[in-house]
Amino acid sequence: MKQYFFVALAVLFCTLMPAACTTQTTAVKFMSYNIRNGRGADDVQDLGRIAEVIGRVAPDVVALQEVDSVTGRMNGRFIPEELGRMTGMHARFCRAIDYDGGGYGIGLLSRAEPLSVRRIPLPGREEARVLLMRTTALSQKAGDLHNASDTAIAAMSRLMTGTAMLGVMMKEKDANVTVIVDGGGVGGRMTCVAHGGNVKISVTNPHADLPPRADGQPDVPGFVGKDGTLTVVRDYGVGEPYVGKINLISGGLGEDFAAYYMNSEQTPSIVSLGSIVHQGTVISAGGILVQAMPGCSDKTLDMLDMRAMLFSGISRDLFEDSLDDLADRWFKDMDMVKLSREPLSYRCDCSRERCERMLISLGKKQLLQLINEDHQAELTCHFCHKKHTFTEEELKKLLNSSLQ
Repeated sequence: MKQYFFVALAVLFCTLMPAACTTQTTAVKFMSYNIRNGRGADDVQDLGRIAEVIGRVAPDVVALQEVDSVTGRMNGRFIPEELGRMTGMHARFCRAIDYDGGGYGIGLLSRAEPLSVRRIPLPGREEARVLLMRTTALSQKAGDLHNASDTAIAAMSRLMTGTAMLGVMMKEKDANVTVIVDGGGVGGRMTCVAHGGNVKISVTNPHADLPPRADGQPDVPGFVGKDGTLTVVRDYGVGEPYVGKINLISGGLGEDFAAYYMNSEQTPSIVSLGSIVHQGTVISAGGILVQAMPGCSDKTLDMLDMRAMLFSGISRDLFEDSLDDLADRWFKDMDMVKLSREPLSYRCDCSRERCERMLISLGKKQLLQLINEDHQAELTCHFCHKKHTFTEEELKKLLNSSLQ
């Protein structure tokens, strides 16, 4: 993958103020800011808020990420220049990829005007990345926990595989990702959470079933529906979560995840998800994600496009061959480097302590109602169906602790 940085960041003030650099210590305040093309955590686009945050920090240099330059979706506006005008700083832009009639990349704002700016490729020339997953065991675990129909298992399997792909790419210790699919299908709303390779899922109607389609495949689009949205919530454990949302394309989920990567992360992607389920038994399940990275050559793009048709039978291929064999066969002439293996498992992190906090959050009025009318409380986890029961005395203790 080609990444770029501004060499001006390292030498800017020594270039402009040689006397200060040689005779005294000068404090320089740097700020790194992923502006998400001006969109906040509420998904509202407002460059004024971005400029206000920069103004409060009052940095000498700001390194901007996820910046548009004269793209169609921004009506041809040059975002770095606008931010520069709002903040009273000098603006520079570095294109990473062509996008929507313009450019998409990183930017630089500085109090002093740079004498020169150069774009330098960082080490590493990888042009694409691939995630290949076998999720048969965790799909079986989910089907058993939810006592799900074959169609529901097929849909859950695809959603868990797609969510696990997002999860393993988040390397921060406390990071997790939640994917919510609400398409109006017979299965209702599905929610999947991944913390690294640990995945859990809940489904409104896991017993709903549909006959196979004419091609013999499970009717996942009918179970999921396509009149709704796919929402991705990335929580890095600090700050506000990143939220991306798209309208569903097909409800088959592979095409929908590909649309999410393109529309929300501006990353061209091939996503193929599949499973083979028979009478409650998951015979094979998994998927593949192929992404072109910034700077990917036309030759590599063409080679990836030609391979897209190979992934249409992904569940059958995963049943017949190992992950290593498939990777070697599909990418043998593309200088492939295998980087790592990650374990996957179905794991729910619900606990009695979490349930206690949830009950306390209900407030005094509702806790008193549970004590006086129900004399107990029973909470059931939607991800693993474990029941957590609290007696009247335990509820009174929670009430007392909440009042202290």
